[in-house]
Amino acid sequence: MRWTAALVVVASLAACGGDDGEPAAPVAAPGCATALNEDGSITATDAWGMADLATETPIGDDTVFDIGSTSKQMTATAVLLLAQRGELDLDASLRSYLADMPAWADGTTIEHLLHHTSGIPDYIGLLQQDLDERTTVADARAAIAAVDELEVVPGTEQAYSNSGYFLLSLVVEAVDGRTLAGYLADEVFGPADIDAVMDPVLVGRATSYTHGEDGYVVADSPWEQTGDGAVQTTASELAEWGSQYWEPTVGGEALLAARTERAVGGYGAGIVVTTDDDGTTVLSHSGAWGGFVADLVIVPEERRAAAVLCNVDDVDPTAVAERILERA
Repeated sequence: MRWTAALVVVASLAACGGDDGEPAAPVAAPGCATALNEDGSITATDAWGMADLATETPIGDDTVFDIGSTSKQMTATAVLLLAQRGELDLDASLRSYLADMPAWADGTTIEHLLHHTSGIPDYIGLLQQDLDERTTVADARAAIAAVDELEVVPGTEQAYSNSGYFLLSLVVEAVDGRTLAGYLADEVFGPADIDAVMDPVLVGRATSYTHGEDGYVVADSPWEQTGDGAVQTTASELAEWGSQYWEPTVGGEALLAARTERAVGGYGAGIVVTTDDDGTTVLSHSGAWGGFVADLVIVPEERRAAAVLCNVDDVDPTAVAERILERA
C-alpha cells in the first residue's frame, strides 16, 4: 500500500514547476515512514523522502526515527509495571523517591506526574538553551530542583509539562536501580517483542530537518534527557506496539486499565483518550522533537493502529495517521 506517499508527493511536485510551466525535477527532501497494524499484523507500510540529505539515503521501512513525546506511553508503562509489582506507590510523593527535590515535592505525587497535574514548570523552558546546544540529565534535574514555587497547586489543574515525565525516568532509576532505558529494554520492549530503544542521541537514526532560509537545515538535538521522549524505533515497530492496547502482553489487562481508565482531562498514563462521534474510543499520542514529528493512533475496539514517523517538521503526522485508518 503506497497511497500515503502520494498524498504528500503530489502536492510537493505541483509547487515545483519551472518558469516555462514545465514540471521541474523533484527536489530531494526529508519525509516519512508509515505502518498500519490490523489485528496484530502489519498489513501496510509506506516510506518516502530522504533519511539523510547529505548522503541521499532514502527513508525505508527499516529507518529509525526519534518519536519524541510519543515515548511518554513507554515511560508510563515502566512506572505502572513497578506499581503493579508493589515496588512503587502512585500516591507517594515525588520527594519520597527523589530526596533532592524542594519542599513542594512533598505534595506532588507520582500520579500527578503521570497526568500532567503536578504544576511543575517545563524544564525545556527552565534551561533556556537552544535545542542544538548540549544539555544533560544533571542540567535538567538541577533546573527543576531550583524551582521555588509551582505554577499551580498539584492536582488542581492540568498543564502539559515534560518535567513530569523526565522526573519519572529518575524515579524508575531510584526505585529499580536500572536506568529507564535499561528497564524498558528488559521489562517492556523485550516482553512486547518490539525493536526499540530509549537513547536521545542514537547513532544511525534518520537525520532530522526544519526549513531554513535556503532550504532544509539539520535540526537534530543533542539534549540527553529521557522519559519525556527519546524512544527510537521504526514505523512498523511502533505500529506493532499498538497491539498492547487491545491484547496487552506487558502488564496484562490490569495495566491497560490503569493506563486508560484513570485519565484526567482526557490524558491517561502517557496516552490521550478521546471518543469519536459514534462512541468509538480512540487512543493517541503525538510527538515532536528537533525536527522529528510522530504520532501513533489506535482504535482498540477495531484492533487497528497507525504509526507515522517523519524527519521533517512540516508534516502533520496525526492527519496522515487518521487518513490511513479511514482508508484501511
